Amino acid sequence: MLIFMAFSGFAQVPEIVWQQCYNYSGAQEGDKIPGILPEGDSYLVLFEVWDNENLPDFHGSFDIMVVETDSIGNVLRERCYGGTGQDISGKIIDAGNDTYYVLGRTNSTDGDVQSGNYGGSDIWVFKINGDGELLWERTYGSTGYDRAKDMIILPDGGFLIAGEISSGGGDVGTYYGDWDIWLCRCDSVGNILYETTLGNEGEDAVNGVLLNSEGNIILTGSIEEQGGTVTCEPMRLKDVWLTELDMQFHVLWDHCYGGSWDDVGYTVTEQDDGYLVLASSRSNNGDVSGHHGDWGNPDIWIFKTDAGQNIVWQKSLGGTREDIPASLIVDEEGDYFTVFGHTNSNDGDVSGNHQSAGTTSDIWAVQMSLEDEIQWQHCYGGIGNEMLASSYAVLKNESHGFIVAAQTDVSVSDDIRCTFYENTKSAWLIEIEKCPGYFPETPEIPSGPDTICTQNQQEHTYTIPPPANAWTFEWRLEPDTSGTLTNYGLYAVVNWNPTYEGTAAISARCANYCTESEWSEPKYTQVQTCLGTEETPAERVALRVYPNPAKEWVVFNFTLPNDKTEGVIKIVDAKGVFITSFTVTGKEGQKICDTRKLKPGIYFYTLNVSEYSRSGKIVISK
Repeated sequence: MLIFMAFSGFAQVPEIVWQQCYNYSGAQEGDKIPGILPEGDSYLVLFEVWDNENLPDFHGSFDIMVVETDSIGNVLRERCYGGTGQDISGKIIDAGNDTYYVLGRTNSTDGDVQSGNYGGSDIWVFKINGDGELLWERTYGSTGYDRAKDMIILPDGGFLIAGEISSGGGDVGTYYGDWDIWLCRCDSVGNILYETTLGNEGEDAVNGVLLNSEGNIILTGSIEEQGGTVTCEPMRLKDVWLTELDMQFHVLWDHCYGGSWDDVGYTVTEQDDGYLVLASSRSNNGDVSGHHGDWGNPDIWIFKTDAGQNIVWQKSLGGTREDIPASLIVDEEGDYFTVFGHTNSNDGDVSGNHQSAGTTSDIWAVQMSLEDEIQWQHCYGGIGNEMLASSYAVLKNESHGFIVAAQTDVSVSDDIRCTFYENTKSAWLIEIEKCPGYFPETPEIPSGPDTICTQNQQEHTYTIPPPANAWTFEWRLEPDTSGTLTNYGLYAVVNWNPTYEGTAAISARCANYCTESEWSEPKYTQVQTCLGTEETPAERVALRVYPNPAKEWVVFNFTLPNDKTEGVIKIVDAKGVFITSFTVTGKEGQKICDTRKLKPGIYFYTLNVSEYSRSGKIVISK
């Protein structure tokens, strides 16, 4: 039985608890972190590095680098992958069995890139093991320039690539024109099973894909025109495009959202009754309202759809300057979500930008309820430019915080406390927590009776001292059949089942806005009905137990009631587990129990004589 009691509180803004700067390239273009992946107590961080021959296994020009760090960002190992051309990183995902897929693009044909190139830049996928060894690699795409945008693992062990193509040929069967969306389904070793092109003669883009609860593919991005595989009609320029396909790439439905200016989908998250879409919007008409600036600067735009793809609610987030979305993460309970991006604004929904003139950007985090209400917002950064490279650069960790992989160009400024080369851009890795050092204390063992007779008193109270940082309290009574429990915060009242006999455990825990504490150690109570004991005069029924606490032996001196000459003494541990029992005979007498093999702790005894009984507690100490 669990009873929860809550008290009103406030939303606390996450604070930076640690940070690291990485300046591998040492040049003005700097380092970018497009992706990060948790790996036990460490992280695998995906870098885009260039022009540094001192890096391990660096091949030339741009390389993809995978860095393993410990839990606070210290580098454990690092390795570059690519050829002498431009190798651009995109995403790293867990492939299981201590292996990982890396998605990117390349125009190299040497070094690690041995699978050829159709022309321009191709999509490149390679697989590594936990030691960073290259297991296999393969290029995909058209004879033109191709972009790698997203990749997900499929239930059959294969994977799905979402990219953009500027030409036909190569692996591409259909090309509509300008930029098209290209999907490629592969087996676990990279062989193509299905491929399809989505779009029309305009510029089509994809930014995020997911596998929904029905096993179908949902993707979001943008389209400019109706036609080809696009059945909906954009309002004017670019519209957010949301579409569902089955695993053989048959389009099930598609829908356009937006206004008369550029609107682009970034990520999509499935909800119980629809989808939550993170987008960018320059519009303030059509489906979009509440835009904060003129139509030249984008807002972050979020909207929720129902099962019929209709908008349930929408909200524009930001200020009068440029606000760019990156990532949306729903909390474990599903009540809130947190949006990450970067902003030049310092008005509207945004406050605390470290450069109020609007000439540089901060990382911006804003938490909202699923009813579109803002809970908190905060800017992280310094006087320079802080930006997020992709939707995969933020993750939620086990300590209820976030790991954010950003880029910055000014060291030791406001939130940025690490140093790097002047006039360069550095990768900036931070952990933010809602309330560092404000975790709720685990309650002490509840205070209450050790043994009770339900015939004499059916309700008993258990209490705990006030734990530090506790906002809410939860009590637990086990087993459920022993009674009912009422929670009053720092104390609880148990109403015992009048027919229950045995051991009951009462424990408590607390919580605050950050997290919940561990359960307290349980308080064990031996519950007896004690039926018939009141009819027996005390002077004729006696049981004396000594020494107590005991070490090697315990003596039971007994006097049996009325004309009784035989009884049974039973001993159980604090959890009610049977330990031993023995028979006593005669009107009165003495029985010695050897306790040398018993572990230190609390034990309960009961003397049963026909319809009468006596109970008590023994403490064994060594």
